[in-house]
Amino acid sequence: MSAKSAPELHTIHRMLLSLGATPDSMGFHYTAHAVWLCCRQSGQLYVTKMVYPEVAAYYQTTWMAVERGIRRLITSIWEQNAEKFRLLTGCPLYKRPSPSQFIAVLSLHLSITK
Repeated sequence: MSAKSAPELHTIHRMLLSLGATPDSMGFHYTAHAVWLCCRQSGQLYVTKMVYPEVAAYYQTTWMAVERGIRRLITSIWEQNAEKFRLLTGCPLYKRPSPSQFIAVLSLHLSITK
């Protein structure tokens, strides 16, 4: 896989903040890092097999802790700002997205709005 130019982490942080996420949880940082990794890659990216382990290694934790943190962040955003998430991303989601869907949608949104 070749690397693409990725948005700066502060751009991803701003997007998460605009959705109501707060940086006081590890899920915020795990999600930002996962989105950043996905934006860097070209081609299909396997979140559970590639992204979670890389984020876990960076934060010196397990891939399960990464997934749990991202799920908690998604739940928080979905409960507070589901409509804002739909508007930001243009996705007509009617149920809370999975971590893979959430990361993919945010990554795609960032790559389109560059």
